[in-house]
Amino acid sequence: MRILFFNESTVTKGGIDTVINSEINALGAKGIETRLLEISHKELLNKSYFDKTNLFLNRKKKIEIIRKQLESFKPNIIHIHNSYPFFRENIWSDSAFDNVKKVFHLHNFYPICPNSFFYTSGAICSDCLTNNGYSKAIKYACYDNSKLKTWLTTINRTKPREWLENSLKIDRYIAVSKFLFDKYLEFGLDRSKITEIPNGLEFDKSVIYDPNGSYVLFLGNIVLSKGIEIVFQLAVMNPEMKFVIAGVGRDLEFIKIKYRGLSNVEYVGFVENEVKVRLIKNSKLLLFPVQSWEAFGLAALESLICGKPVVTSGLGATSELIVDGENGIIVKSNKIEEYDRAIKKIWNVVMHYSNDTWQIHLEKYTLAKHVNSLVDLYHNVL
Repeated sequence: MRILFFNESTVTKGGIDTVINSEINALGAKGIETRLLEISHKELLNKSYFDKTNLFLNRKKKIEIIRKQLESFKPNIIHIHNSYPFFRENIWSDSAFDNVKKVFHLHNFYPICPNSFFYTSGAICSDCLTNNGYSKAIKYACYDNSKLKTWLTTINRTKPREWLENSLKIDRYIAVSKFLFDKYLEFGLDRSKITEIPNGLEFDKSVIYDPNGSYVLFLGNIVLSKGIEIVFQLAVMNPEMKFVIAGVGRDLEFIKIKYRGLSNVEYVGFVENEVKVRLIKNSKLLLFPVQSWEAFGLAALESLICGKPVVTSGLGATSELIVDGENGIIVKSNKIEEYDRAIKKIWNVVMHYSNDTWQIHLEKYTLAKHVNSLVDLYHNVL
C-alpha cells in the first residue's frame, strides 16, 4: 500500500504538521510506503510575485503538481490534510485523480469558513455557511485580520454548499473529534462518507497527575479566538502568579501593546519537540480558554500526557478531552471570575486527581490506536 500525503504547511508549523509526521512515521513502521507532498507557505514567501500568483490562481498548475507525484509515486490513496488557501478550489474532482482513492482529513472548518474556526468580531459566526458566500468574511476581515487577504482567499474558492455537494467525490473524510464529526453531519456531509478518528500521540501510558510547576502556561496560536485576552486578564488579576506564553499569532502585537508592562508574563515564542515538552512539564497547568469551536485541542492533549491539568471553556471538542474535575476544569460560564477561581484551585493544589481516571481518559488518544484506525480506513476505502 502506498499513501501520498498532501499538505499546505503554514509559515509556523503547528498541530496538523505534528499529526502528519506522527502518521508517516507510524505507517512506515508498519511497512506502509508514504510520501509527503508539502506546499510550504514559508518557502512560498521566498518565491517571486509571479510564481506565487501563478500558483494561487492557476488551477491547472495545482493539478499538474499533484499529477506528477501521482505518476512518479503511484499511490493507492492520496491523503489530503490542509489544502488552504492555495489549493482552495475543488480540484480533487478533476479527472487527473480518477485512479486514486481520496481521503480528506478534516482538522477544522476551512472548507466552509475562510478563517477555519467560525469566529469573528469576538463571537462565533457561521454567516458564510448560512449565506453560501464570503461577503461577510471580507467585511469582517476574517482571514489574517485583512480585508484584502480575505478577498484573495475567496477568489475561485468553492462556496460552502457547492463544497458539500462535491463532497461525494471524496472517498472518505476523517473528523478529528466527535464534535467535528457531528458538525459536518449537521452541515450536510453524507454520514457514509465520514469517520471519526481522534488525533493520537505517543506517550507513557503510566502518566500520572503532576501537581508541581511554577507557572500558568498558554500554548498555541496567539489569536483572540484561542482566548489569549483572557490569559492576560488573569495575569493582571494575579500578579503573584507567573504566566508563560508560548506561540506566535496575528494578535500577538495587539496583546503586547494592550497589556504592556506586566512583569509576571513571559513570552517564549514558538516551541516544539523537547523544548515544548520541558515547558509543559515545568508548568502548573495549561490555560486553554478557547472562544470558538475548537476542532480538537492538541495542546490540551500534549499537556495531559505530561500530567498537567487543563482549564478550558469546554467549547468545541475540548469537552471531549477534558472531563471536569477529573483531568482539569471546564469553565462553562466562560466568565473571567470563574477562570480565576479555576486556576487558583489548581495553583493552590485544592484539586486532586485520580491517576487511574487520568490514564483511562487518555486511552482513546494513543498513536497506536490512531494509526490502527487509519489503516483500517485505508483498507475499507480500497
